[in-house]
Amino acid sequence: MRLAIESGAVRVAPASATEKEAWRQEAAQRRIDYLQNADVSILRRAANQESAATRQAATQVQADASYQASAQRDQATGGFKPIPDTFRGELLTKEFLLNRRKCSGETLKQLIRLYGEAQVTARLRGIA
Repeated sequence: MRLAIESGAVRVAPASATEKEAWRQEAAQRRIDYLQNADVSILRRAANQESAATRQAATQVQADASYQASAQRDQATGGFKPIPDTFRGELLTKEFLLNRRKCSGETLKQLIRLYGEAQVTARLRGIA
């Protein structure tokens, strides 16, 4: 099949929105059927997994909102100079920022004062 597709003998079109929605509904129905026939331990595990996924998604949304707010605050206060690649001879990476031996609380505060919370957060999150 793969060779036929790669050679151009067979053309494959992407799924339509209607097909994708039908597949999503089928998967949801299979999940409902599975949970209706599951024992208590499986239901507890499923509830815990869904709760963890919901918490993780909410945490990410909150972190994104916090980052956006700090970026707006930094810009409103006149902005900061761009964050450098190194600080005191060390690469300014996520690993550096998380290493308490190399980057103490005081060092982190100094970086935020110099370059702004948004840039330090972006470096910590691997965005910049």
